[in-house]
Amino acid sequence: MLNGLDFIILYMIDKLNGERSVQGCYYILTGKKSGQAIQDTTLFGFQNWYGALPHLERSSFDSCVQQLKQENKVVSVDASKASYVTIQPAYYADVIQQWKSLDLAQRSGLQSTSLPATQVFTFWRRLQLWMQVCSHHINEHASFQPIVSDLESKMWVKEKWRRTQDKVEGIRRFKGALRDVFEQCTDPLFPSLCVSRLTGYGVAGRTFQQLEQLYDLPEAVLRLFWLQGARECMQHAKSHPDLQPFAKVEEGDGVLKDKHVGLTLSAFETLKYLDQGFDLQAIAYKRGLKVSTIEDHVVEIASKNPSFSVQPFLPSEVLERILNVSQKLKTKKLSVIKTELGSQVTYLQIRLALVKEAIRHVHKPIS
Repeated sequence: MLNGLDFIILYMIDKLNGERSVQGCYYILTGKKSGQAIQDTTLFGFQNWYGALPHLERSSFDSCVQQLKQENKVVSVDASKASYVTIQPAYYADVIQQWKSLDLAQRSGLQSTSLPATQVFTFWRRLQLWMQVCSHHINEHASFQPIVSDLESKMWVKEKWRRTQDKVEGIRRFKGALRDVFEQCTDPLFPSLCVSRLTGYGVAGRTFQQLEQLYDLPEAVLRLFWLQGARECMQHAKSHPDLQPFAKVEEGDGVLKDKHVGLTLSAFETLKYLDQGFDLQAIAYKRGLKVSTIEDHVVEIASKNPSFSVQPFLPSEVLERILNVSQKLKTKKLSVIKTELGSQVTYLQIRLALVKEAIRHVHKPIS
């Protein structure tokens, strides 16, 4: 069994197929708010992994990649581009078997798109702290060290606790609601992981290092499984009257979290101008940004909102031409497609075409 992070990196390398730098994996996992990272997240089907490991250190990532190279588990696709790698063919069958044994794609949410990791983390912090407050109240122990350090979550829980008039009844309903949500999880591992992470009076939530020993699974992989479990809980909580407030995540962290889920605030500003009929050059002028930045926003909007029409930028005949070339050459590499089509298309059109096609196939099983 691989150690964990290398397991995830190898999976991503396989999906990138040598068409993106391995550093792109790091930007996706840590949720970098760049046009390239957001585009590739959709293009290669990593929506539910975007921002899944926000505290992953670059040095740890680079060290892991270097070790994979030293062990000859990955090879460069081009001697002049050392960061563009694929899995060593002789090692591929073993890796595939490990992925299948863990049902990695299904358990980590890669076969669907749902709530962004930033929203799930906020939901979980509230839930986690609320459980701690309830547990200490039942045991008549008002003083404790909050498990959550995030000030916004502390203030949210404090205000909700103040508004809860009948504390005992509120706690009873919360416990019942939590049980209802856990029973709706698609995988029995999910509620087990989530419960193990909760802290209460006299009970400390397990760390991921402890869970690694308990489940005999790599820590980094467990983090992805836990995130998907928490994501499912949040999704079910949205329709449960006693848990809806926890799942109602307001605007924050530079991300808009209402009907345009996951858009950065800057992209949302661009969307408002687009809705008013401004073209890209006019928006760039009004916002004091480069046209290329506005183009990044358009790709981000298209990747986050399947109903967004790209017709003004990408006529149907151009879309078809781009997809035909992509399929014929078996590539998602922008420069290769542009070289083939030349002045017939722009890079923006290629990006939009690939993103829209990726969204169309987002529910297809990942092999």
